Amino acid sequence: MKAIGYIRVSTEEQARDGQSLERQQALIRAESDRQHWELTSILRDEGVSGGKPAAKRPGFSALTDAIRTRAAEVVVVSDISRLSRSQKDTLIFIEDVCLPSHAHLYAIDKGFIENNTVSGTMDLTLRSLLAEVYRKEISEKTLRAMAFKRQRGELLGGSGPFGFCSVDNGKRRIDRDGQERIIFDLVPLPEEQATIHRITALHKAGASLAVIARILTTDLVPTKQGNSLWYPSQIKRLVERKQL
Repeated sequence: MKAIGYIRVSTEEQARDGQSLERQQALIRAESDRQHWELTSILRDEGVSGGKPAAKRPGFSALTDAIRTRAAEVVVVSDISRLSRSQKDTLIFIEDVCLPSHAHLYAIDKGFIENNTVSGTMDLTLRSLLAEVYRKEISEKTLRAMAFKRQRGELLGGSGPFGFCSVDNGKRRIDRDGQERIIFDLVPLPEEQATIHRITALHKAGASLAVIARILTTDLVPTKQGNSLWYPSQIKRLVERKQL
């Protein structure tokens, strides 16, 4: 059988769970070999939340088109949460995309996902619901943390965008809710600015986002978080910001 893999990870998940695209890809290739499937491609959405609407995820949209044109009989994911963290989108994909095209969804941690028996429907519904609940739980925790920082007058969003650091300029303002807010200035960081200029030069020279990410990773250039692992999505954001 022909198979198509799908991998996805958000930036938060990369840091929290180690759900790297490389790991998912390796698992899909190994499982396809074990099952003797012809793996025709692995589609990906990098740095994209599983809660983002399916239609707004390029990799997922390409996957949907491929299945509807019957380019493959099996969709392989490492687990169902990689497909989506929206119960609605997961069920729509299986019922409205896979079933009419006689395709099957296969999760490495579960096996074939079926929706034509009572037990199969219950398992699918529960798994997709848990994936959505997990996303909402993380979202609520983030909102609570932001509210707490706002009450303390702290900067929301970290230490500033790549290339800059946030510095308290000593000024204060009172918001509509009566809370005092600290006003920060963005001060350029020479080393990070040099990295941005390097990225811009490589991009203008024709290097792809993936190639630039690989170069920076190989050269151990630190990211904003202090590690040296770069992803094309990070490069894309910096290139687009530079062009604004």
